[in-house]
Parts: sequence; structure tokens; C-alpha cells
Amino acid sequence: MSALIRTITDLKFSINMYKTCSGEILVEIARISGDTIEYHCLAQDILRVAKGMMPRGKSASSNCFKSRVADIKLLSSSIEFESNSKIEPIDTLCISNMERILTLITKDRFDAVTLGLESLEIMTNETSTRPEYRIQASRAVLFDGPFQGIKDFFFTRILDTDKYDDGDDEEDARELRMILKILSNVLKNCKEDERLINHDTYYLFEGLVRLMQHEEDPHNIYHAAVAIEILLSSSDEFVSLGNELGLSKLVKRCDFGDLLIAEDVVQSISSFFVDAN
Repeated sequence: MSALIRTITDLKFSINMYKTCSGEILVEIARISGDTIEYHCLAQDILRVAKGMMPRGKSASSNCFKSRVADIKLLSSSIEFESNSKIEPIDTLCISNMERILTLITKDRFDAVTLGLESLEIMTNETSTRPEYRIQASRAVLFDGPFQGIKDFFFTRILDTDKYDDGDDEEDARELRMILKILSNVLKNCKEDERLINHDTYYLFEGLVRLMQHEEDPHNIYHAAVAIEILLSSSDEFVSLGNELGLSKLVKRCDFGDLLIAEDVVQSISSFFVDAN
């Protein structure tokens, strides 16, 4: 079940519901456009309500909560339903694997994080996992939903380039390499998803470009370039953003070491900006 929602403040987001084999309902939320802070506050409240909890700071008897409910009822006419009949089943094995991955990558131990990332790489790899598992695992990385911590982990690592600035820590370099490889898998799996075009992925794109500017490991630069190439091919909006960021010149200056395979991705990225050069 999917719904496209637009609020009176012109915040636009989608809500997707999936039914598991055990009858449980999973709720996935993805912002399309609008204020980021308002979206995150509203998304957290929606997820709390989905779990049978009150929105933060509210009680069932409070006048403020009752007023908020009234506001939601007034806004109901602005909800545009794309579909109200299809509920996609998710195997309980997929859910348990994602829960395990989330637990591992949020631990403060490199070996645990590595194990979680290796498991996620397998789940998002098209050669080793069933399509329905790949899609669900990929959505967990890109969109808000029941495994929010997975998305937060990836976006924080890509956007926080200071974490990898020294370039001397082999563990950090290895972790970043796994993250970028998984991100390429994820973007490839969700390339046709219309929700891929949103403010969060714009920030992700900018983060990948900054990473290419500052990263010293040739392999990590290559994997960042692969992820960027996939985003460029998914929408002209990323091509415009890449043009603004000087991506065509940047990718030609990057040091890919002796990675001959990088020549193909450099040519591919450059081809998006032929008219601009």
C-alpha cells in the first residue's frame, strides 16, 4: 500500500506499507521535497504511531494531541493515494537479517561493523540474493523506514568526510570501501525508483563528489565514481548538479592508481557533460 502526501506547508513525502508473512505491517517513509526538519519530526511521529505509541511529548488525553489529530483530519483531503490495494509481502528471514545487520553496524567494534557490512553487501548483490530481498535491503539504505539506523549509518559515513581525512587508518579505508561498494549495489537496485530523486540523495551525491576530491585510496575513489555514475544515469537533475560541482574536470584529475577499470567509469561520467565542455 502506498500513499503520496503533501502537507499545507508543501512538504511532500510517501508512505509505503508492507505486510510480512507473519501478518506484521512494516512502514517505510521517504521524503520527496520540502523542509528537512519538518519532515524528520513528522516521520518520527508517524513511525511512533505505527508502533502504537503517542507522538513525542504527547499523551492521548492532552488537548495539544487532540488538536494535532484534528489538524491531521483536516489535512486528509490533501493525501493523494497512488495505490490502496497492493501490499507486498516480506519474508521474515529478510527482516531478521536486516535487524541483525542494524545491530552489528551500530556497535562500536570494527569486527562487528565489518560483519554487518559484509552481510549487507551479500543482501544487496544481484548475483547472490533474490530480487525481493535485494530491493528491501537497498531501500533500507536509501529511505526512511523500520531500519532507520542503517540509512543513518550510511549517510553519516558518506557526508562526514572528516572521519577518513587522515588516510592512515587501514580499518577506516576498508570500512569506507565496503560502504561505497554497497552503495553502488543499492543505487543500482533502486535506479528506477522515483523516490530516488529527493533532497537526501542530492546531499549524498554532493558528499560523494567531496569524497572524490579528498580521498587518497584509489579503490575508494573508484567506488565513489561508480556510485556517482549510477546517479547521473538515473536523472538529469544529478547531471545538472554534477555540472555545477565541476564533476567532469574533477573525475579526470582523480588519481585511480593502476586501476585500469577506472578508465571506463571516467569516460562514462565525462560523457554526461559533453555539451557543457
